[in-house]
Amino acid sequence: MLKRLLIIFGLLTVLMIAAVAYAQDEATPVEYGQLVEGELTSDATEINYTIKIDEGDVVVVEMRHAPDSDLYSLAAKVLSPDGRPIADATEDSNSDVSVVGFVAEESGEYTVVASRGSYSDSTGPFLLRVIKAEALEDGAEVEGNISNDSYDQYFTLPNAQDITLSYMQLDGDYSPSLDILWADEAGVLHLMATAGAIKDVTMSASFKTDDDALYIAAVTAQSIDYEYEDIDSNFQLALTAN
Repeated sequence: MLKRLLIIFGLLTVLMIAAVAYAQDEATPVEYGQLVEGELTSDATEINYTIKIDEGDVVVVEMRHAPDSDLYSLAAKVLSPDGRPIADATEDSNSDVSVVGFVAEESGEYTVVASRGSYSDSTGPFLLRVIKAEALEDGAEVEGNISNDSYDQYFTLPNAQDITLSYMQLDGDYSPSLDILWADEAGVLHLMATAGAIKDVTMSASFKTDDDALYIAAVTAQSIDYEYEDIDSNFQLALTAN
């Protein structure tokens, strides 16, 4: 009788372990541009999402702490359809917002992991978006909006070109910044240059991009401003190849 009970207990233990592992492996499907709300806890330090991506897409993953969240040192990670790491921000030192970017080398279902930095033990709610960055080519002129609902906007820049990027705030009481970002080997986007907006005044910057790097133009607001300011600003970007 005791042997039978031990066997049953062992089977229950295996089933419980398998159930926990299955729950941890479950992933929520998301789409481009969708704002996802999640929460990291002491029992769930990584949350997985899946998204279908086409070859050649320039993808930006933005993870930021939710309003009044105690979560810090956020870290976004991305895995290819066959499980290879594409981007990993766990060693980055950013506390409020984690942004990674990459060019998809194949079509398929990618896994986006919402996590935290290697040395963080904080928990709390977060916001996550997977964005297909719009390409700015020679002669491009686009208008966009950032707000408390839409958050930062991202655009990809051409490689191996001398370019002039012009930026103007069209309206709104809040003046967003234009940031030029580049992706390191881990896919983490870092600030290369920034410029503030002056309403109805065009700001221009000329520079050359390398042929083997990913460059992103981002119209942004400070993370704390999204929590405490009323943000609703329209902008215009124009790109010219020199």
